[in-house]
Amino acid sequence: MSNTSYSLPLLTSALSQSTARLAARALSVLLFLSVSASRAPLTAQVPDSTVSAPGSTLLRVFAECGACESDYLRNELTFVNLVRDRMLADVHILVTSLQSGSGGTQYNIEFRSTARSDTALVNMRADVTSIERREMLVRAIKVGLLPFLRGNAVMENLTFVYKPPAATITTGTARGERDRWKGWVYRINAGGNIEADD
Repeated sequence: MSNTSYSLPLLTSALSQSTARLAARALSVLLFLSVSASRAPLTAQVPDSTVSAPGSTLLRVFAECGACESDYLRNELTFVNLVRDRMLADVHILVTSLQSGSGGTQYNIEFRSTARSDTALVNMRADVTSIERREMLVRAIKVGLLPFLRGNAVMENLTFVYKPPAATITTGTARGERDRWKGWVYRINAGGNIEADD
């Protein structure tokens, strides 16, 4: 019994010494990491765009959109300043989605500011690709931001382009050219059926 009483304090002091060494090593590693992290910026950091440049007239927009790709949104919306803090924004965009009965998705895009609010709906079929989805959402956001840009100096540099769908391009009849058929549409169908018995 006396043997055990002598070895227990020795064992305890050996454990406390090794624990102290281990804690000292962990502390030195943490100290090294914190010092090295504070000296060099991380490569994944994106410059903060929450503060506009002096003299900048860009509209500050906070986009809360889980379906949007933030890098694509930032690259496409160059006429506004996307901010990370909702409280600094002039316009708050909130995008929500709801599954439709056909398997598609309906996106509800709300635009809110202190002066006005607006809503846009975007319906997408079930077979829409992710690239088509992001393009349609960004297009709707761009159009929805136009009323908020009224009176802003950015409007002088914006251009609008209308691309008619390929199926609706006509050869002048839509612009007042005389149509000698007066909008009539003729269809000819033919069919046949032959039956025989052996």
